[in-house]
Amino acid sequence: MKTCYPNAVTSSTSIPFPIPNKTENRIKNFIHRIHFSAIAFSCFMAISSFTQAQLSDYGFSASTGVSLETGSFTNLLGTFVDDGASALENIGFTFNYDGVDYTDFSVTSNGLLALGTTAATDYDNVTGNLTGPYLLPYWDNNYTDADGFVQYLVTGAPGGRKLVVEYSLSYAGQTGTADKLFQIWLFETSNLIQFVYGSGNDFNDGYSVGILTNGTTNFQSVTVASGTASSSVAMDNNTTWPGAGTSYLFGPGSGLPVNFTAFEYSCQDETTEISWTTDSEINCDRYELEMSRNSLEYQLIATVNGNGTTTQPSRYTLAIDKIQETQYIRIRQIDIDGKSVVYGPFSVMCAATDVVIYPNPAQKEVYLICPEKAQDATIEIYDCNATLVYSTVHDFKKSTMTTLDLHTLKAGTYLLKLIALDETSVHLIVKE
Repeated sequence: MKTCYPNAVTSSTSIPFPIPNKTENRIKNFIHRIHFSAIAFSCFMAISSFTQAQLSDYGFSASTGVSLETGSFTNLLGTFVDDGASALENIGFTFNYDGVDYTDFSVTSNGLLALGTTAATDYDNVTGNLTGPYLLPYWDNNYTDADGFVQYLVTGAPGGRKLVVEYSLSYAGQTGTADKLFQIWLFETSNLIQFVYGSGNDFNDGYSVGILTNGTTNFQSVTVASGTASSSVAMDNNTTWPGAGTSYLFGPGSGLPVNFTAFEYSCQDETTEISWTTDSEINCDRYELEMSRNSLEYQLIATVNGNGTTTQPSRYTLAIDKIQETQYIRIRQIDIDGKSVVYGPFSVMCAATDVVIYPNPAQKEVYLICPEKAQDATIEIYDCNATLVYSTVHDFKKSTMTTLDLHTLKAGTYLLKLIALDETSVHLIVKE
């Protein structure tokens, strides 16, 4: 299929802009917002390869100062469970791991979690002997002791949910009360995996931390003492507790994803305010804002520092000189290693004849809003071959909004040309 213009908005989108009635007079300072529908992008690769990454290609980051999740948990394993495994439990959403989608999981008292299958009760913690979709936050000869447990909860709204699995265990050579507390966090959409540690001690027989599907060929093994991970050498003899607040984060792609969730702009008197938000970031150094008049040749106009590694939402805002004619903005996210991915382009205009197209992309129809109330404005839509495929005239003095019927158009990218008040503006629209 022939493509006219670069178009990174390949997911279903919506623009939550209120549709005005016939009595609305003028839209002055409006906000144009584009939301992505739960699509996670890799920092360094396209989404198609993002969900296909080998575990050996997963990025890894160690950090401190992370608190355990709290809330109303559901029990999976009770007290005095030794070498026991839970039944399969629903994750609460679809989680992609090593290119495969999973919807359920199982845990063991030895500190394992398996996806899509009942977990093996092995306790020898030899990475090379384990095969299957496993997570190893603390694999050793453990048990739940007199007051220990394994439990779980799911938090967040659809598209941004998180599964939290909490372990309270003791080494099998110790008796009394459970003395090691840690959690696994699985993130919807971004498919991030995070191990978080609370209180603990050094009573163990040498333990393993990491992720794997095949313990000899496809794994990430963590050396706790150095806070590093290897995909070639398994560390099965960690002896010191990671430390309360320590976190290990794994994610698809060599640089881990940025979950880019929204772009918006606000037209002010003298400036245009550009904003975007992310749900999570890993190893993200900075963002570069680029602008173009034709969506083909871009110039760097601003640089904003990223938030490094975070699983919390981030919002970025900056003001630039007011954009008086249609411009195309894209955001280049750059990792600490210098690799990058581009989001956009997004069409922006703050001239006197401000135009809003809602929704975009669209399936059947779009609403075109022109607050200047131009009389007998001409509206034309062209396909990739510069062929006129739609034409109409609308009196914006009678109504600031008109509906454009797109149901006969094929899916693709089109140019909408608006001629009003002796001015012409051009806008990209996408038919799904």
